[in-house]
Amino acid sequence: EGCFNTNLVTQGGCAIWYDEPEIVRKIEERISEKISEMGKDFRHPVHKNLAPGDTVVYGKTKEEAGKGMSDHIKAILSDVDELLVVEKDSQ
Repeated sequence: EGCFNTNLVTQGGCAIWYDEPEIVRKIEERISEKISEMGKDFRHPVHKNLAPGDTVVYGKTKEEAGKGMSDHIKAILSDVDELLVVEKDSQ
């Protein structure tokens, strides 16, 4: 902690040398696909057709995620209401 010596550890410093191309190769091997690279415009190839200012959204919105659970929530709603009453009474 607090070491600013940029020499390698083997030379008495704090820096560790990583063979980044080898690390990337091992990751690609593990995930069984090549990691894509950003272009010179710093845009990921998968999203190259996005207009400036557009954002990429992964996963579901709260509304989309909630749709699959609505039947479950309806089924336990009375139990949750009852627990709320019990909790308030116990305080």
